[in-house]
Amino acid sequence: MAMSLMGAYLAILIPAKSDRSGGPLYVLLCGHAWMTVKRREGTTGAFEIAACVFAFGAAAVLLVWGIMALTSPTGELDDIPPTPYWIAASFAAFVAVLDLKVLLQRGIAGAHRIARHLWRMCFALFFASSNFFLGQQKVMPYPSEAPSFSICRKSSS
Repeated sequence: MAMSLMGAYLAILIPAKSDRSGGPLYVLLCGHAWMTVKRREGTTGAFEIAACVFAFGAAAVLLVWGIMALTSPTGELDDIPPTPYWIAASFAAFVAVLDLKVLLQRGIAGAHRIARHLWRMCFALFFASSNFFLGQQKVMPYPSEAPSFSICRKSSS
């Protein structure tokens, strides 16, 4: 949780919108995972309501950024095409809909509760590590650059 909060704080200092959108989503996923195991089974609270509203808001913002990228003269926003924004928006909407389901059910228990905790922690770790390794290839030593991942790097020409 502390690492995701630090990443979100550092992302605020970076001027690119794409960097600012990831940090809060990681904090949301880690916060959800933490509250899933902290709260008693079959209960919900103010955190779940706020997180659901935040997830729907994040989806809306990412959708708007995707539209801004699509309608810009270059077809990009902060050097990123609209598709990644829309993928992140659909993921945030997916998280929000699942949160809404939990709120309407008044909580979850048993295996569903553990599964919710695990998938949110695993996705937060996956997204954070993929942003580091795929997003920082220019500072990685050459042998660690996999040829299949080289297509993800924007060419310098």
